[in-house]
Amino acid sequence: MAVERDLRARLLVRRRRKRARRSRSTETQRAWKSHSTFFGWNPTSGRVKTLSMKKSYPTRLFHKMPSWVEEGSTFHIRIRCDATNTVVLSQTHVAEELLASVDFYTGSGRWFAHLFLLMPDHAHALLSFPRGEVMARVIADWKRYQSNQLGIQWQDNFFDHRIRNTAEYLEKAAYIRHNPVAEGLCETPEEWPWILGGA
Repeated sequence: MAVERDLRARLLVRRRRKRARRSRSTETQRAWKSHSTFFGWNPTSGRVKTLSMKKSYPTRLFHKMPSWVEEGSTFHIRIRCDATNTVVLSQTHVAEELLASVDFYTGSGRWFAHLFLLMPDHAHALLSFPRGEVMARVIADWKRYQSNQLGIQWQDNFFDHRIRNTAEYLEKAAYIRHNPVAEGLCETPEEWPWILGGA
């Protein structure tokens, strides 16, 4: 008997909560949807006092290297293909061209590739940039060239993370080398042919 009463009480509380959620005023719902900040309830009008504070997030990240970052700092970079891309980066002729252009960029001083690994739909790299080069511009130039030459469609942006110490450098290098194994493309990192640099 007591168990039934307790169960009924719980169900009643649930129903009341459900009704309360359903009966929220449209103004309150609108305020929640627009990410407004609530300032409280106005008892005279019966309305919620709000100040609309929609968060505006940038549509594009700007990869500007801060002035305090030492010249020659290493960055973990990930460049992804767009969902509409039909070119597989790890196809032999494509991979050879891509790695040759990475080597060319290193030779011309646009970047220094410590490690560059190609996956079927993205690339991982440990890159350093000279002070005179803007990371975003260098990567955009490289991607544009590859799009024109090989028809690769890249995502607009890329991921970057500054490597802060030797332990992190070794950890990221191991992660990059292990990527093909994790994706089931080979048994050991040494078997993957589309890699440049020893890191």
